[in-house]
Amino acid sequence: MDKPLRPIIEHGEFVKVTKPLSDHEDLKPFGIVSCGISGEFEVERVEEIKDFCRKNPQFHIISAVENAYINRFIPNAFFYHLALGDSDPYIYYPSELYLKFA
Repeated sequence: MDKPLRPIIEHGEFVKVTKPLSDHEDLKPFGIVSCGISGEFEVERVEEIKDFCRKNPQFHIISAVENAYINRFIPNAFFYHLALGDSDPYIYYPSELYLKFA
């Protein structure tokens, strides 16, 4: 990537900008169910969520990797979230803690 990453230091700002679906109930109307109550998807479901995003281009994937949440698909992340906000792949949230979107 030739463009620099754009960190968003404030958790609330990251959520406001990227709009992750943080509740499994938020996903049900779209016909997809997360594995966790806070809307996360395990790595075993990568192909399912990638296919979902191809069919529903208003969605994008946020990847939870070591020390950051990156606003794009990263292979073998710890887990993933679907989001409806800004899909700029250079946005990330640096964090050593489990991110709670709610």
